[in-house]
Amino acid sequence: MKPFSLDSVLRHRKRQESLARNKFTEAKEVAEMTGRRYREEQRKLTALLQEIDKMQQNGIEITTLIRYQEQVSRRKDQIIAIEKNLKEKKNLVRQTRQNLLTKTRERQIMEQLREEQNRAWRRHLEKKEAMMLDEIAVMRHRAEL
Repeated sequence: MKPFSLDSVLRHRKRQESLARNKFTEAKEVAEMTGRRYREEQRKLTALLQEIDKMQQNGIEITTLIRYQEQVSRRKDQIIAIEKNLKEKKNLVRQTRQNLLTKTRERQIMEQLREEQNRAWRRHLEKKEAMMLDEIAVMRHRAEL
């Protein structure tokens, strides 16, 4: 009787690996989007600071300067929040990458086990076949005598 087939286990491992790959890809895309948003906010802040510098050189009312400073403060707060979010997203990418590597290793191990099991089964069948051929040869030899 053939031993337990590892095909169903291997299919399950492949599905888990595929799901882990999808999660990794999704986490990576979200982190990249957050990174782009972070860089865009940095660029806007730099542009705003340059605009304030130009206006101060040309003369600016204090109320206008206060409004611009409030905008700078809000932008800095947004950048800090986005930076924190970006760190979390990068951490999630690292975790999902590690999970994907684990799932890939598990699948590869199962494939190796399945192959070894199939080789052992083939050796068993070949041994059985050789024994049957030996028995047939002995019976034929006895018949000839």
